[in-house]
Amino acid sequence: RENTVVIFTSDHGEMLGERGMWFKQCFWEWSARVPLIISVPGGRKNATVKVNTSLVDLLPTQIGFAGKFNELPEKIISDLAGNDLGSLLEGNEKDWPNCAIADYLSIGPCVPTRMVRKGNYKYIYTHGHPELLFDLVADPDELNNLAVSQGHKRRIDDLKKLAMKNY
Repeated sequence: RENTVVIFTSDHGEMLGERGMWFKQCFWEWSARVPLIISVPGGRKNATVKVNTSLVDLLPTQIGFAGKFNELPEKIISDLAGNDLGSLLEGNEKDWPNCAIADYLSIGPCVPTRMVRKGNYKYIYTHGHPELLFDLVADPDELNNLAVSQGHKRRIDDLKKLAMKNY
């Protein structure tokens, strides 16, 4: 504990019969959400981070840990897709982007699908299919598609712009 960083995670969840599905190939929370537990020497104990993170944040985080013991140029981390979780582990959520993006391009769905989770909202774009938008605080089971409501058009436009970036 005094000199070792321990990271426990998994690559994805499973649909263990939820909605009649027994496979992962979707972005419902049961499938998309993964465990992430990090123990850092001298770090906070029993702390929970409530913002969105992604597994692509692990490489910048590991490089950040290595940089604490060796002089590594910041450019190494800044060129990566993810973000260093170090500030979150120290309790600073203020400047965190609070966004996770994931996609399927060749397995599962027959067409490209991208999910953007930003704040409480999850937006799912599947080429050729209706858009999906869920408020995961008000609707944790993802049963009420807000994309059918004109009241969420601006949010959908903003999230779709993120989804289409580098698509």
